[in-house]
Amino acid sequence: VVCLLSLDRGDAVAPLIELLGDKGPSTRGLAAHALGEIGDARAIGPLVKLQLDRYPANNSAALRALKDIDEDWAQTDQAKEVVPDLLEAFHTEDSYVKLLAADTLDKIDPEWTDKMRSEELTGALLDSLCGPPSWTTQTLKLLKRFHPQWPTDPRTRKAAPVLSELLRKTGHAPELCEALGAIGDVGSIEDLIQSIPTQGEAALNALEAIDPKWRTSVTRQHLQSLFAILVHPVNESNWMRRARAEGTKKNVAAGLARIGSELIVNTLIQLLEQGLHREAEDRARQQARASQAHRVVDADGLNALAASEDWWKVLPPESVLTPHPGEMSRLMGGEVTTKEIQADREGMARRMAVKWNAVVVLKGAFTVVANPEGRVMVLPFANPALATAGSGDVLAGAIVGLRAQGMAAFEAAVAGAYLHALAGELARAELGDMGVVAGDLPARLPRALQRVRKLAASTC
Repeated sequence: VVCLLSLDRGDAVAPLIELLGDKGPSTRGLAAHALGEIGDARAIGPLVKLQLDRYPANNSAALRALKDIDEDWAQTDQAKEVVPDLLEAFHTEDSYVKLLAADTLDKIDPEWTDKMRSEELTGALLDSLCGPPSWTTQTLKLLKRFHPQWPTDPRTRKAAPVLSELLRKTGHAPELCEALGAIGDVGSIEDLIQSIPTQGEAALNALEAIDPKWRTSVTRQHLQSLFAILVHPVNESNWMRRARAEGTKKNVAAGLARIGSELIVNTLIQLLEQGLHREAEDRARQQARASQAHRVVDADGLNALAASEDWWKVLPPESVLTPHPGEMSRLMGGEVTTKEIQADREGMARRMAVKWNAVVVLKGAFTVVANPEGRVMVLPFANPALATAGSGDVLAGAIVGLRAQGMAAFEAAVAGAYLHALAGELARAELGDMGVVAGDLPARLPRALQRVRKLAASTC
């Protein structure tokens, strides 16, 4: 690609277009980038076809290149010429490619569905509904548009167990909850109840849609999970959207501090009305009061805080923040770069913990935990297997569980981060660096805890 760019730009277009069909994914992506730099309209058609590439990075590279060539690329004759090729994708067995084709066709020709059999389109979309959660959002959008009766379609009913299984293995996935709620399969109630700590309002809405009496299925074990979320109010985007709706950027932090436990407290009250034991009622009230003083904030919760001025002034004491270096930079108002943070991880974590009066868990290789008194702990783990989507949710959940059991903020953060990292080491030993996903970690947390207890017993 580099050699081709040294040629006359017009002469390089044809060879670069040929490279879009190369077997190497990175080669296809580089060729798309180069064609975007050249800006020749001859590349529009081939780049449109590249949006069916199974590698998401290449989909994005193709779209960026198309916009570089022509912001209105979807309205060009070159794009419309490849519509038959995109329609042909629906004759493949690959549901993901079908979904990509539908998304691309929607941009080029809003009337494209008239050019194919409705049944063929519906079948393709229902197949995609059982794909990874990243497909679900787009699939639901298209199903609502082209097949409004999809929740009652017999083929959709068969998808419910698959979606429930995906929910068990996935971190934050409101789209899966929405789909299960629309389908209305009572067999999904158990999985949705168990997902409340991670899915929040999305799971509760789905449960209400399936059966307004779903609370009668709640057990004491489920209730313990709800207790834990009282000290873990905001780490998912659905909480953040509610907070943003209540006020401007300046009061987002205060809104987050209030909203986090509100929904769960109301849920607990409703559960207690079902006649749970007096012991559970007393504990619920105690945890509800304590929830106003304890916070574990991660992911979108951190981004929402960063959008507010002087956000740390309204943060409750004993709060735990779990940023990666990029989120840390945003919390610091962008005044310090990620590179600068990485160069002084211990110092940055210590200074910010003191300034913000909160426990800071600076994630990454050799995670740093600091408290407002200036105490710092550095964990002895640098595991690339933990660099996977959803891993941070498991870390936050481990800290939340320890906080819910009465452990102090700093100790819970250190212990939770250690157990999380040790679970990652166990998963890495079994599955390798490249085979670990976030769903592999929770099952190994008990083993990690058991190992720590044995070590403690042998050294005491």
